[in-house]
Amino acid sequence: MKCHFVGWGLAIAIAPAVLRAQDAVPAAPSTPTPPSAESEADTLRRAAEAEADVPSSAAGQSSGQAAPGQSSGQAAVPASRDLNRYNPEISASADMLVQYLGQSPHVNEEARTGFTFRELEIDIRSNLDPFSQFRAQLSAGNEGVGVEEAYILWTGLLSHTTLTAGRMRQTLSPLNRWHSHALDQFDQPLAIRGMIGEEGLLQSGMRAEVLIPGFGDSAHTLDLEVTDSENETLFAGDQYALPSALAHLGNVFPLGDAGYLELGLTGLHGYHSQATPAGHEPRAATDLLSADLSVAYDPVGGADRFRLFFRSQGLYVDRDDKALKTHVKQVGGYAYVNAHLDAQFEVGLRGDYLSGTGDSLSAATDSKTVEISPYITFWESEFFRLRLQYRHDTVDGGPNADLVTLQLDGAVGPHSHDKY
Repeated sequence: MKCHFVGWGLAIAIAPAVLRAQDAVPAAPSTPTPPSAESEADTLRRAAEAEADVPSSAAGQSSGQAAPGQSSGQAAVPASRDLNRYNPEISASADMLVQYLGQSPHVNEEARTGFTFRELEIDIRSNLDPFSQFRAQLSAGNEGVGVEEAYILWTGLLSHTTLTAGRMRQTLSPLNRWHSHALDQFDQPLAIRGMIGEEGLLQSGMRAEVLIPGFGDSAHTLDLEVTDSENETLFAGDQYALPSALAHLGNVFPLGDAGYLELGLTGLHGYHSQATPAGHEPRAATDLLSADLSVAYDPVGGADRFRLFFRSQGLYVDRDDKALKTHVKQVGGYAYVNAHLDAQFEVGLRGDYLSGTGDSLSAATDSKTVEISPYITFWESEFFRLRLQYRHDTVDGGPNADLVTLQLDGAVGPHSHDKY
């Protein structure tokens, strides 16, 4: 009996110590919850395939499961359809001029006092496949609706070569590639207007642009183009008989980390003899030589920084005129400086020279024209700008002309103010 009492006493005495020891022992980790029927990997796979527009049942097939809400006997239904990838990129620009011509009767062949809605341009672009792109620019203005450019561009088919086929602006110089709304002034330089035409050199054919190995960081390209002789100033216009050929050598040299120098040399040969129901006129050749030089200070860091651009070009045209039994020759050129003061303001000055005037080379004379054009551009935003430009023409043997132009240009879309 005494032993029983002793045992109970010892138990009562050590009970608090045992309880304290149990509190000090860390709790055993809980047993993890079994994973659900669809593992995390299946969930991620299903999300990735849905993003790639793959039927969601593919994930179930790969894991031996049917998609949620779909029996194993049902046809696969795409989880999503991204139709936007089938739509082309579309941009639009509108260009309006308000002009004052100082000389009476305040109208001439190029301008008139008043308002002119010059152009509405629609730009359409799309990747056709991994090797080709489609581009088109449709324009509507006072002269009606037309196709400014429409071509297919192939990249990657041939090593270091880009192919183009369609109606396109030719590589006469960087400026000739630009559309009217993207020019640094409201108009093309006098030499291009007088020797080639208001729209520049724009014809239908094919182009091969070949990248030539260079030295250091320089880049060199050779453009070879064969096109119809559609230009009415240089060639036969719509009644062309033979195609024309153009070769352009482009060279770009870096000037430190913030600038570059670009030099281009161009040769063009074609015929202005016209096709007739009886055949075509005797061959009458047109040759054009051009050299262009651009120097840019364009530091990295955005549009807020000061940037400066100098662009120039000299042109020479020799046309064999069978009717006059002579060669009609013209010499012209331009140079301008364009300074981006900040993200909103640009100022510039352009000088032009042309020997001989008239819409066609057969009307060229010995007169000379000098043109001076200062201008200022204000960017209200990246989609809208205003430009005020003054142009003074001094013509030997003819009346001078003064033209003040306010240009309003607005654009929307991903390629709204692209040069070309």
